[in-house]
Amino acid sequence: MEYNPSIYIASSSNICRYALGVEGNNPLIVIGVNPSTADDKIPDRTMTKVMNHARILGFDGFIMFNLYPQRATCPDDLQEKPNMKFIEKNTEVIKLVFRKYAGKTILAAWGQTIMMRPYLIDCLKEIEDILSPFEPKWGHLGTLTLNGHPRHPSRTSYACRLIEFNIHRYIKKLSIGSLSELN
Repeated sequence: MEYNPSIYIASSSNICRYALGVEGNNPLIVIGVNPSTADDKIPDRTMTKVMNHARILGFDGFIMFNLYPQRATCPDDLQEKPNMKFIEKNTEVIKLVFRKYAGKTILAAWGQTIMMRPYLIDCLKEIEDILSPFEPKWGHLGTLTLNGHPRHPSRTSYACRLIEFNIHRYIKKLSIGSLSELN
């Protein structure tokens, strides 16, 4: 699979990236935390890992979304308070693009970073809520982290298998603060 994105949706200022991917009949849909430097010309480390995982797992494309669309090479640089316009546009794009891929596999790929900003959990809940009518199949790579989060692709080996992920149980445990019971 070549890095030749057919989907690239970003803000005009390029502060936000909403979707990036190579369409196919059976693409791996990935939801990370936030975009870094990848664009429609040059992948970053995460996009390279996502593309290779998709190919190895037998998918014919990939589409990368994120819980929060603000570009930041370091998650510590994410805004302290969420920009609601960013979130609204992000969920709008995710719903619009995913509509074409109802029932497809979503790779949960946000890692421990979801805990860095309280609003990231709210973003996940909103995204899961808008995607639920499309009946996606959620998965994660390898084992969950020690704290029960799905691993970020850059923290996984290409030998990792795609394992079913119970997103409803995860969100419930996340909401009551008992993720350690997920392992």
